[in-house]
Amino acid sequence: MSEIALEKPKQDFHIHSLGSSDGRHSIDYLQSRAEEKGVDTFAITDHNNLTYVRHFLKERNLPLDSAIHHLDVLDFIPGVEVTCRIEDV
Repeated sequence: MSEIALEKPKQDFHIHSLGSSDGRHSIDYLQSRAEEKGVDTFAITDHNNLTYVRHFLKERNLPLDSAIHHLDVLDFIPGVEVTCRIEDV
């Protein structure tokens, strides 16, 4: 019996956009790069805020309360990277 090679989905759940001090690109640019690289699902996880992500969603008339959005050929997940210091734990 021959084996069928299945392609594994490609995902990136840790991307910073212009909404983070260390982000260098717009979400539109990051989406196009993800598509070029064959990514199936990506998340923007800016530091401690969702302001830029919220702006991106509003511009496209996408609901702010959805956990996942289907954009063209890939899925987008709004996220946030929370900074926590050891004294806060």
